[in-house]
Amino acid sequence: GIEIYDEHIADYTKPKEMKVRHVLCATPEEAERVRRKLLAGADMEALARDLSTDEYTKKDGGLMGFVAEHSALIPYVGSAPEMTVAIDSLPLMQPSQVLHSPRGFHVIRVEDVIPESPLPFDKVKETIRRLEQPGHEVKVRQTKLEELKQKLGVTIVEAGLRKTEEARADEAE
Repeated sequence: GIEIYDEHIADYTKPKEMKVRHVLCATPEEAERVRRKLLAGADMEALARDLSTDEYTKKDGGLMGFVAEHSALIPYVGSAPEMTVAIDSLPLMQPSQVLHSPRGFHVIRVEDVIPESPLPFDKVKETIRRLEQPGHEVKVRQTKLEELKQKLGVTIVEAGLRKTEEARADEAE
């Protein structure tokens, strides 16, 4: 099990995540004013509570939560490739440029980074054990088929099934 875990560690790794805060504005000019205030040392949480047009995050000081690296979807925003790139590359605690999304104009800040981390072996060993078993999938299918046959009272007559399959194959030719 541990060999498979080591060999496929990337499959069992939680991606890097960034804690993101934003202020959403209706116009790029408003967002630029917010950005300048931040660069001058203003409190981002207070600015978000006072000025953000995002009803979902303003009461939490603009906190969007943790966003996985290269995430195609940004919480409270949706698909915003420009924001994804900024989140992935911004230095900690530095306000972004004004970013456009379907919801408006944002200034964001990355406040914390949780590095990518492999899930502990204990958390994935059961999954690996099942995958390692020879014929695991076949066994699961057989068991399911047997359960269904009993539940539905069905008998599959193998010879009849083969004849039907052969007849269909002949028709197809």
